[in-house]
Amino acid sequence: MAAVSDDLQLRIADRFAKAVRARAQVCSGVALHEADKATPASLASRIIVPLTVLTKDGSFAGLPEAQRIQAALREPGCAPICHVGQAVSLGTRTVLRVAASASIIAGVARRMGGGIGIDGRGAA
Repeated sequence: MAAVSDDLQLRIADRFAKAVRARAQVCSGVALHEADKATPASLASRIIVPLTVLTKDGSFAGLPEAQRIQAALREPGCAPICHVGQAVSLGTRTVLRVAASASIIAGVARRMGGGIGIDGRGAA
């Protein structure tokens, strides 16, 4: 990502983290960890947002359920706009790591260079 300035990388990563957190708050079956609900600056990495996978009753889902969801997101036609990493166990919870890869950040920067705003609309 050498062609993308540090400032622009940070702006894109911040926008990504905010969008993932906002979407996670209205999606059933996933939850943000308490430490990840604060501002983007509190996240260890703005480009990786861990989402805890939940069962229908709100308890922590097991690794097989998280793996099923991750596989479903990779099916043709789902076309995620981010990378959904493999499921991992963290203590009693299972997490899917949602990430903005270097190629995604470079793609957003390229579109912004062409006059598209960071949110995909209007002027940059």
